[in-house]
Formats: sequence, C-alpha cells, structure tokens
Amino acid sequence: MKWYFQSGILLCALLLAGCANPGGRTFDFGFAAARLPDIRGETHFTAAGPFYESAERKHDFRYLGVRPLFSRVSSPADARWSLDVLWPLAAARGWNDDFVWRFLLAYGMRYGDDQSERYRTWLLPVWFQGRTAAGEDYFAVFPLGGKICEFLGRDRISFVLFPLYARSVINEVRTTSILWPVGSRTKGDKISRFRVFPFYGYSRLLDEYEKRFILWPVWTSARYYHEGGTGRGYVLFPLWGRLKLEDQESWMLLPPFFRWHRGQKRNVLHAPWPFFQKTSGDVDKLYLWPLWGRREAAGIKTGFFLWPVFGRRVVDRQDTELKTLLAMPFLTWEKETEKTGEQAVTARWFSLWPLCSYRREGDESRFRLLHLFPGRHIPPVERNWAPFWTLYSRQRIGDERQSELLWGLYRSRKKNDAYAARSLFPLAEYEVSHRDGNRFEWSVLKGLIGYKRVDETRSLRLFYLLKLGGKERQP
Repeated sequence: MKWYFQSGILLCALLLAGCANPGGRTFDFGFAAARLPDIRGETHFTAAGPFYESAERKHDFRYLGVRPLFSRVSSPADARWSLDVLWPLAAARGWNDDFVWRFLLAYGMRYGDDQSERYRTWLLPVWFQGRTAAGEDYFAVFPLGGKICEFLGRDRISFVLFPLYARSVINEVRTTSILWPVGSRTKGDKISRFRVFPFYGYSRLLDEYEKRFILWPVWTSARYYHEGGTGRGYVLFPLWGRLKLEDQESWMLLPPFFRWHRGQKRNVLHAPWPFFQKTSGDVDKLYLWPLWGRREAAGIKTGFFLWPVFGRRVVDRQDTELKTLLAMPFLTWEKETEKTGEQAVTARWFSLWPLCSYRREGDESRFRLLHLFPGRHIPPVERNWAPFWTLYSRQRIGDERQSELLWGLYRSRKKNDAYAARSLFPLAEYEVSHRDGNRFEWSVLKGLIGYKRVDETRSLRLFYLLKLGGKERQP
C-alpha cells in the first residue's frame, strides 16, 4: 500500500508540474494530460481522456471543449465563432456583428450590433417576434393571433385564432384563408385562386394555365395557354386520366399506377408504378422496383439494387466526377476524380459503420476507429461527441503522419527521415529528430531511466531527478 501511495503522489506531482502552465512547454502524460503539437500546426492540450481539450493555431484557430457539456471554436482572422452546449440541446454561432442561437425549439438571430437592425426571437411553434430587413416589426402568439414575417416562404403572415382566419403575402400576391385549409382566396398580378376544400377550387395564371378540382381528388382538370404547349387535361380518380397538349400527351389508368406519356423531350411508361418505370429522352430511366433500377439526367447517374440497401451515384461536374456507393446502413464509399490530366483522385471517403471511417482530401487523410455517428463529417459531432468513440485515429498530411490509441495511451508521429516519436504511457517513449541538428532521446516510466543525445552532447537521467553527463563528447 505504501508503494502505491508514493507512486500516486509522484504521478500527481508530475502532472501538476506539467499542467501548471498548459500554455508553455510540451509534455505527454497519456490520457491523463498532454500538451503537444500536431501535424496540422495546432497545439492541443488534453486532460482526462476525451473530456477536456483546448487547441490553437496562429491567429486563425482556437478551440475549447469540456465534453459533452460545451465546446467553442473561433477563427479570429475572419471573426467567426461557434458555441455548442450539450449539443444538440443548444448552439450559437457568430460572424462579425451577426449571430444566431438555438435552444431546443427556441431560435434567435441578430444582424449587426445596432438595435434597429434585423433580428428574430422565436419559440416554435408558439412565440414569434422580430424585425425584418426592411425595418418592419412583428409579433405573434400561436394560435391566438399576430403577425409573422419571413416565415414558410411568405413575406408576411397574419392570423387570428388559427385556423379560423389567416392572411399571407408573397410579393404582391395576397391569400386569405378561413378555417384553413377549407376556405382560401388568392389575388395578385395575373394570378387568382379560390377553394372550398375538398368541394371545389380553381387556380388561374394569366396566359399560362387554369386549373380546377371538384370533390378533390375525384375530379381535377387543367387547361394550358403558354406558347407551344396549349391544351388540356383531366383526372377522374381513381379510374382514368388524360392530358393532350401541343408538345405532349398522356394517358392514365387507375392513377397513379398506370401511365403512358409521349412528348418532344420525354417519354414515360409506368406499368404499374412504382414497380415498373421507364423513361427516355432528357431522362433515361428504368426501374424494376425494389429489385433494380438506374436513372441518368443532367449529368447525374443513379442506381439501386434491393432498394434501399444498395445504391450508387455518379455526378459529372465541369472539372471533376464524384462517385458514391452505398450499402445501407453499413457501408459508404465516395471518390472524387479530376477529369483533366491524369484523372487524379482528389478526395475519398469510406465508412464501415459503426467500425471505422477513412477520409482523404488532397494530401490530407484520416482513418478512425470507431465511427458511431452514421454520417459524414458533421462539425458539432466532431467537436462534442466523436472523441468519445474514437479509440484509434491515424492522420497524414503529405509525408508527415501521426497516430493515437485510447486518447493518448499510445502515440506516434513521423515525418520521413527527419523526425520520429513514439510513446506508450507510462511505460516508455522515444524521440528522434534531425530538424535542428541530431537529437535522440528515450525514457522508461516517464524518466525513471532516461537517455538524451544532442549532436555530441549526451546525458543520462536516473530516478527522475539524478542527471549524469551533459557535456560534449570529445573526439
């Protein structure tokens, strides 16, 4: 018991000596505490495994996290910051004088530090208060009444005892609703709508179309007036449907199950939908759902096998091609390739959920074990949760790489032949560097026995305190 007690006192003393000034020299006490630089040029101070971490990079990156309570990351160079509190419970972010915050279903934002600037404070779906970019103030308590601006795609929504009465405005188009969605009337430049749902309704856009329904969805009809596509159509649900325009025509039987469409740009056959779908023209598509399917349109190719288990996607961009393969929910594979030159791979992503993931962009890559969050690189997850399940990670930038196991129990770092270091806390560690001269150093039990050589100067450490040598070796 006495030996354990004395060892504990010694370890605490070493930790306190190293942690007293975490902003100073580097040290490594494994998962207990460490202050070390990484290959990205950031200096990290960690304590208690994944629970505490701070990091900084010259003038453009600062991070502080007490996981999972809160984390804060900032970029002083461009005046941006993000704050998470028990994410996803609460979060905030800001840039210059603007900021946005969220707490559960409460949400707010403010642009500028002037009290006359645009802002909003909402508690969904009950409380709405704010000021628009045009300086219009608004306030509402749902469902009692009030006015809400810049919401649900509307410029303005006014209501009293919703759904009893509501009125909305989009540009110059105004809609009045009584007992929404039953009664509605819309008026605007060239547009007119009216409905008593589900009994009768119509929608007109001058020189474009006129649409009606009776006992929706039993009868719907439309007439089109735009140049090159005049004509009409109707659907008698669930029996029959017909569309006849100048540039296209369709027949429907038991809609939406059977459909045949022929047009100048596209031909479509559903027989029946969704099990057999075939399209030709500007869209090339063949589905034998859910067994197999493929689709190509506007430079995007997709396909599936045993939907939704296996899927693929190819996006043809101007300079690059992006390929994705999925085996839901376990496997995700993605590759981005340059279309010019030697067809070089510029980025890769691989995830075998929940075991591991691999990501590479340019000359930077990272491998992680485990990968519990079923998705890509989500910054709040990376900041607040991912370190808890990252049992092992390996990063590489150019010819420099580093690895970490169990939050610092084992660490390694290497840069070609210029630098190499490994540690297994608290048993042993060594470091070799040829960056500034020649240096070689190793220790056992964090200095119980240690050796150091810098060029021709050598020294030996015994029992943490006793140091022998230190003079330059004579030739």
